[in-house]
Formats: sequence, structure tokens, C-alpha cells
Amino acid sequence: MKYLNRFADKISNSSRLQLWLAIALVTALSGIMLIAYNPIYLIPDSVFHMNRMLVLAEAIQNGDFPTYLDYNSIEGYGYFSKAFYPDFTLIPFAVLALFTDVVFAYKFLLFSTSVICGITTYMAVKRIYKSAYCAILVSLLFTFSSYKIFQTFYFSVIQEVLTFMFIPLVIWGVYEIIAGNYKKWYILTIGFVFITLTHLMTTVLLAMFVLLFLIIYYKRFIAEPARIKYLAIATAICIVLCAYFIFPMLEQMLSNSFYYQDKPLFTTMGYGATIKQLFEGITNNMANADHSYILPKIGGLLTGLICLRFFIKGKSKSLRSVDIMVVFGLVLVMLNLHNINWNIFPLNKFIFIQFPWRFLKYATIFFAIAGGFYLSRLVTDNKRKMASVLFLSVFLSATFVFDAVDYRDMRSWEGIALSDLTSKGKVKEQLTLGGGAEYLPSKMPTQNYPFERGVIVTKQQEETLLSNFKREKGNITVDVITQGDKLEMPLTYYKGYKASLDGKTITVQQSENGLIEVPIDRSGEIKVWYGGTTIQTISWIISLICAILFCAYIFYFQYIRQKATMQKAIA
Repeated sequence: MKYLNRFADKISNSSRLQLWLAIALVTALSGIMLIAYNPIYLIPDSVFHMNRMLVLAEAIQNGDFPTYLDYNSIEGYGYFSKAFYPDFTLIPFAVLALFTDVVFAYKFLLFSTSVICGITTYMAVKRIYKSAYCAILVSLLFTFSSYKIFQTFYFSVIQEVLTFMFIPLVIWGVYEIIAGNYKKWYILTIGFVFITLTHLMTTVLLAMFVLLFLIIYYKRFIAEPARIKYLAIATAICIVLCAYFIFPMLEQMLSNSFYYQDKPLFTTMGYGATIKQLFEGITNNMANADHSYILPKIGGLLTGLICLRFFIKGKSKSLRSVDIMVVFGLVLVMLNLHNINWNIFPLNKFIFIQFPWRFLKYATIFFAIAGGFYLSRLVTDNKRKMASVLFLSVFLSATFVFDAVDYRDMRSWEGIALSDLTSKGKVKEQLTLGGGAEYLPSKMPTQNYPFERGVIVTKQQEETLLSNFKREKGNITVDVITQGDKLEMPLTYYKGYKASLDGKTITVQQSENGLIEVPIDRSGEIKVWYGGTTIQTISWIISLICAILFCAYIFYFQYIRQKATMQKAIA
């Protein structure tokens, strides 16, 4: 006990040791989590996202980066996943897959993103609430929350798992804009840039919550108008840095209509929870005992910790901000009830989220901050602080071990084994699209149409003769003898395709089936390929130049700060 007291006192007096303790804890728990769950199954929608990483790895290996079209999907017809699901944050793991294999890269993704999430959460909370103890608690509560565990293993949604690393940066950045050093506006920019280049839906929802907090604290902006200026700068720079994704996406959206608009695969209606399920979700940290359904949840740990609010007396600005988060979180939890009418205003503006449980991500971060803050206000003795951190770590470890049994049981009968992904990175064709079919052209009869149609070129005139057909990653060549015809290619239509007849450019248009159609008026050799668009090229250059200038500014800002600190110390 004496050694624990000494260690606790030593930690409390050293910011560096506090940081290293946080890193050690999240690293150890991330390792225990990965070993306990040992993910070997994916659901079909997750295989689609895994395939995105494989396509990226192949493009890097072949020197085709940046690539836009995924030709491993839908029988090689091509799917413009990059326009709607940015792959920037997948790059490190795609490179790792080239040197190891996709299974190792996937598991390392889960481990490393968990560690980084813990570190960014610690840094953000410590800056905002000036307490290392509170920061460690929140770091553990958020990084290993029930919702995050479900999204990581049960649903294995890679794109959302990646966003957990950057949400704390956005919260930190919002704090600097509202109440901190607004000249650190770049923190908000960094957080939003990485989230935007990971998962657009998370970006939109998070932006809405940020706007709500900005409105609540509007008096800060009235008192210091400079904060509005730096908020505008942060927003503008974020848009420019994300230009290489945002503008090509908008270009595709404006050029065509897609399944997500006319034939949505999922809507918020019908995916809510019953009162019983909601109650279980806020009281139970582990999977459902009857295995009849799987729903993400808040968990009993966070629910119990926010109840500590009833034992805290006094008032402060920090306590008020945390209480506001709890209120928001409770509202978001209630929106998961199955009888919510999503067709009324303003809920109809959120139908795009597809599943109401996505609100739980934000309720989780709000409750984690509140739970850690409330506990830090009640525990003031250094020895008890250390004991509570160790107890929380043991509790989370035990939860992993027991819950992993249910995970393996529930996913073994409906999941797709990671072993189906070979070392060469090929995925079974019928599994590569999953729930991603919402970005197919609306004109395509069904998402299975390419499989039914086959890899063929179709013609409208019987007398037209076709020969020497070749297709490789969207590059098609075919010889044609005709007096005039329209040829439909086995390629999904997206803006940016080019075609030539004997080397001369010809028109490319969309067929009645949502495929590439080439009108021709004479015989010759036809070539079709994806050549991209001017907007794709220009936006990529803009983002690259802005990224260089942005990094230079941050380093210069840090240099100025360090120089000022040294001069102040000398004086």
C-alpha cells in the first residue's frame, strides 16, 4: 500500500508520467481486447469496406494511385466507391497489407486505431478540463465503450471505427474556438479533415452537433468577434484540404441519380429498439443473452457513472458544460426507440443516417466525458484515483473476455471468415458490394444485374459484328463491323469515362441499364477507359498544395510560440 501511495503521488506531480500512464493503459487494454475477440469474421457490408483497402493497396502497388474506380466489385463492372467513401485514412493499412497480408493489416488497424483513440481523447480532455485523472478515465471509457466494441467487432464497420480517433480532436478544437486559444483553430480543422476523409456521414452529424454548441455559447462570439473569424478560417481551410474528395463527390452526385436517392436500401424506420431493448442497452455492457438480435448500446458502465451527478454539489462552468452533454446524450438515446416518427420535422432531416443507433456514437462520447468528470470530482485522494483507474482497467478486461464468447458464437453462424480473403487480396465477387449498393446508378435494374447480364458487350443491330473483346480493370477494347449502332459495355456508368474509335474520341453516355453506352457510326476498333475528370485533377492539386502550406503554418506557429516562451523565461 505504501508503494501505491508513492507511485500515485509521483504520477500526480508529473505531466509526462501521466501521459505515459495513459498510453500504457490504452495500449495494454487494446492488446487484451484484440486477443480476447480475435476477429475472424466479417459481415457482408464489412467485406465491401475491406475490399476498398485491398483496391487501394493494389493501386499503390501498380502505381495507379490515386484510383477512383473499384473493379474488384460487381463482376468487374466497376464501383465508384472512392467518390462516396474516401480512403485517405486507409492508406497506411493498405501499405501494410502489401508487406504482410490483409488479415494482419485489418487486426493492426483495430489495435492501432484503439490506441490512437485513447491518446487523442486523453489529450483533448486534459486540455479542456485540466485534469489528468479525468482525462485517463474518459480515455478508457470512450475507447473501450460498449458502442465502440459493437461497431468494431460485431458490425466490423471499418470506416466508423477509424472516426473514433478524430472525434476527440474536433471536441478539442471546438473548445479552443469557444473558450480557449482561438489561434489554435487548426486543431478543429485537423479533426474535421480526417473525419471527412474517413466517413462523410459522421462528418455531417458531428458538424450539426458542433453548430448546436456554437449556438449555445453564442455570447462568447459576441464578446470576442475574433473567434468568429478563426472559426471561418478553420472551416474554409477544411473544405480546401478535403477538395480532392468533396468536389469529385459533388460532381458525381450532380451528374446522375443513384440508389441512395431513389431506391434506398436502409431507412431509419424499422431499425429502432423496443423499450426492453433500450433498457438493456443502457444497463448491460455485453451482448444479448438470447442472441436473437444485435443492437449497439451505451452500456451499464456509462449509465452508472453519469448517475454520480446526483452526488455532486456546487456549480462551475465545467460542470454546466458536462451537464449539457448529458442532456444531449439522453435525447440521442431516446431517439433509438422504434416508435419514433422520422417523417416529421426536424427528424426527417436525419433520415440519411439510415440507422438511429448511429446517434449512440455521440451519446457515448458525451456520457464518457460526463462519467469521467463526475468521478474525478468525487475522488480527490491520489491513492484512490490510482485504485479507481486500475479497477476500471480490470473491469474492462473482464468484460472483453466474457463478451468475446458471445461475439464468436453470434458471428460464427452468419459472418464471413477473414480467411476468405487470400494473401493476394482477392475477395469472393458476390461479397464485395454488401450494403454499398446505394451508389449504383438508379437506372440499373437491380444491384445483381451485372451478375445476371454477364461480361459481354451488347448491340442493338443484328447485323453488327463484334470480335476480339478484351477487358482489364475497366479498359475495354473490341473490334466492330457496323453501319451504325449503340454498344452497351460491361461497365457501370460514372462521369469520367472516355472512348475512342480508331484513336478518335467518340461520345460516352449512360444506357437505359445504368451502364456505359457508346454510339458509333462506322466500323473500327473501340477503346473505352476511365480517364477521370478535370475537377478530379484540379481538386487533387489544390488539396496537395493546401496541405503543404497548412503543415508549414502549424510548424511556424509552434516555432513562434516556443520562441516567445524562451524569451519570456530569459526575461
